[in-house]
Amino acid sequence: MSLATDFRRHSRLLSLGASLLLALSLSACQPKADSSDAESLTDSLAAMQKERSAEEKARLARALYILALTETGHLGDPPTDAVAIAEDATLGPALLRVLDGDTYEDIVEKATEIRSAELQQAIHAAQRAQQDVRARMAQANAEITQLRDFSVARAEYGWTKGDYLPQAFVEFELSNLSDEQVTGIKMRGRLSTPDREDPWVFEVLSHDMVRPLPKKTTQQYRLVPNQFSAWGNRKLQNRRDTRLALEIINIRVGTEWLVSADPLLLEKELQHYLTAEQGARAELDAIRAKGHI
Repeated sequence: MSLATDFRRHSRLLSLGASLLLALSLSACQPKADSSDAESLTDSLAAMQKERSAEEKARLARALYILALTETGHLGDPPTDAVAIAEDATLGPALLRVLDGDTYEDIVEKATEIRSAELQQAIHAAQRAQQDVRARMAQANAEITQLRDFSVARAEYGWTKGDYLPQAFVEFELSNLSDEQVTGIKMRGRLSTPDREDPWVFEVLSHDMVRPLPKKTTQQYRLVPNQFSAWGNRKLQNRRDTRLALEIINIRVGTEWLVSADPLLLEKELQHYLTAEQGARAELDAIRAKGHI
């Protein structure tokens, strides 16, 4: 082996040793969370964030809050400062239980793992909920075919002219072509006027029949909806251009409703879980891209 080769190898070893010593030195100098008591924790976290950028301070606060939540069910807006979290009557004691000589990087790494796991769980929970809603939706749509024996016609919206206070009412004609007595009905009502794009009312009307509607029978009904709801809007009292559309969404025969759920509400429920999954995925992707919270 030549002298030059030996010298280069020796230089590389010296350089590697120096790098390791520098890394150890920097690690030793890094502020660490002191969880011996509340005051020590506050002081150590203050030192930890002292020379850091605003973004790093915010990241530390988020990480501490996530760690504290593993120990307590804190509610409300989280503090945005590490010292404020340590001084919080609920979050501070929780941090004393989970921190033990951790550096800034340790805290962020722990919180990132916890948050990533939470997001994975949220994604899986949203997916399971979607499967359940879709199954209920399929069942409800299949059950809706049972409503073919019932129809509503001559739907009208108006107001009484009583001596005391006028009241809004809904009239319709219900036909029961089935071989069973009807004891209840649910209809989705849409009340509109030509001058508006959106309906004045779009909601479900329910009616429990005091006298069941016999089989193979058609009967006229007048219902008085809640006068404090949109149905009782005084702006509609003197209008003659209202249009009422009623759609049967459920019929009760005896004590059993024919349809187990309203598909329109199930659609909204499904969209809620789809949005929840998308939000959790977006946050998880952002964490993976950055490598930290």
